Amino acid sequence: MIVSGWKKGVIEDIATVSSGGTPSRQENSYWIDGLIPWVTTAEVKLGVITDTNQKITEEGLKNSSAKLFPKETILMAMYGQGKTRGQVAKLGIEALRHQQTKHVRHYNLKKVLKLNFSISI
Repeated sequence: MIVSGWKKGVIEDIATVSSGGTPSRQENSYWIDGLIPWVTTAEVKLGVITDTNQKITEEGLKNSSAKLFPKETILMAMYGQGKTRGQVAKLGIEALRHQQTKHVRHYNLKKVLKLNFSISI
């Protein structure tokens, strides 16, 4: 249901959206002694992410589709059982993220409020 006076749209109308990436789990040099925070979907749960359980190495970053995202990036878990799918969080640190999350960057809150968008995901 759309609130009276609102316009229906998609999130790409107001922000940049893309997926994450995961370095190969078969390559130990991508994970062992890693220092770069890597967010899993389990860590995306209505809050600010200030640390991650897993970290990757520079080699893992260079040899995968993973991208480093800045603080303030909004993440959404796209898959998962139970409570995982649809959860959102904000990065409080620079971090990489799992390919099963989407990020929302360069969103324009003034545009959202002005257009009264009802976002479909």
